[in-house]
Amino acid sequence: WWGSDPENALLGVSYRNGGGHWDGPRTSLGFTVTDADHWVFSGTGLRTGDAFGHDRALVGYECDGAAYEIDEHRRPRPTGQDGTPEDFEILGIAPLPSDWNFAAREPIPSPRAATLGLYTATGTVFTAATTDWARLLPTDPQVAAITHNVIT
Repeated sequence: WWGSDPENALLGVSYRNGGGHWDGPRTSLGFTVTDADHWVFSGTGLRTGDAFGHDRALVGYECDGAAYEIDEHRRPRPTGQDGTPEDFEILGIAPLPSDWNFAAREPIPSPRAATLGLYTATGTVFTAATTDWARLLPTDPQVAAITHNVIT
């Protein structure tokens, strides 16, 4: 079904560009900030290039991503090949190790990564792209600040 109506068109990301890790110990992952000047990061103390959530495995056992490429400013930008809107802003990225399970049956030309992002169409869509965002909400001040900014 995603070939004709991909969830990326609504959410900006999909599981087929992310992945999962359910068996045995997994690498602890967090997001690397790609644009700390964005309002989502207000009051977090984060700077572009900083990682957050790594020590608490923010990128959980399952995550979503968008097909992307690195632009001339060394920032990830969506390719749109998977249905992700081209104006989707990638705000954080967590490249996935090769020992994760990947859902896509077709080869995806970009690297697999959990993709934190936002875009506006008829409304604003924010995606944390990880099942574990809510788990860290009460204990991680940066996750809490980002959530507060999005809700506010």
